[in-house]
Amino acid sequence: MKDFITDIENLPKELQDEIKKGLQTQIIKEAELVKNDMPDNYLSYLDGEIVKAGASMQRMIEESGCDGALLANISKIYVWNKERRKTLYNLKETFLRDNEQAVKQPQPEVQITAHKPQQITLPRKLDTPRAKEYFSKAIEDGLICCFNGKYSKGVGVSKALLAYFLKCVYNSGDFPDKELSILFGESRLGKAANQLMDNKTGGGKPKGYEWVDRLFE
Repeated sequence: MKDFITDIENLPKELQDEIKKGLQTQIIKEAELVKNDMPDNYLSYLDGEIVKAGASMQRMIEESGCDGALLANISKIYVWNKERRKTLYNLKETFLRDNEQAVKQPQPEVQITAHKPQQITLPRKLDTPRAKEYFSKAIEDGLICCFNGKYSKGVGVSKALLAYFLKCVYNSGDFPDKELSILFGESRLGKAANQLMDNKTGGGKPKGYEWVDRLFE
């Protein structure tokens, strides 16, 4: 991609399909879980997620104008959050239409509460303050996903890019390969991380590494 793409129709077909699948398996399913288990929090949850998606879109607009901006990744993140935001709005409108007694949350309160750090739960060996901080950032940015306690790569994220992110998170001591591979349902993430060191043409970094590096700035 040579231009900053803002509409899903202009992305490659395979990426369009991946985003649409992600909306169904991640965004809609998680919203349904909140609606069923915590109905009193459903509207505030939707409003908070809408604000976070909009904030990510704004960051991508700003970064698209920077020198050396990787427009392919920026476009992918922007469109994902645009479609995510649209889906959340549709869920909210449907809920309000079906429940005429529902009361909208005041927008200023939503903006104040929406940016609280996401609560991260990790196995004991992986549970560190640094991991919680950057897992939360990565989830908000769409790099990784967490649904019902299960973690996975975000839309358009390669195994190598996931391994690079995790290597940056757990940057001291032994890389917890077994635990992370189980957590993300991937095989041998440690091997994927080590292979990056042999990637002389990429400087030890995978394609799309700017997405990860931005989280650690």
